[in-house]
Amino acid sequence: MLWYLIEGINIQHTHPKERHYELFYVLIDDRQYAFKRDTFSNLWYFGDDENIENCIPCSRKDFDEAKKAG
Repeated sequence: MLWYLIEGINIQHTHPKERHYELFYVLIDDRQYAFKRDTFSNLWYFGDDENIENCIPCSRKDFDEAKKAG
């Protein structure tokens, strides 16, 4: 049990408190779509909302497919 506590504290120190996202836009048929990539975890999201919780999780493959369609 003590090991889990120490490991949790160590994880908190290595993870950033604020998340930073790279924003990518894809133009398809005169409409702009936004993709975001979490710079720490490399997770991808679809949506242009300021609040990441309102965006839809997606993959890098989804982003690549959208670029091909554009």
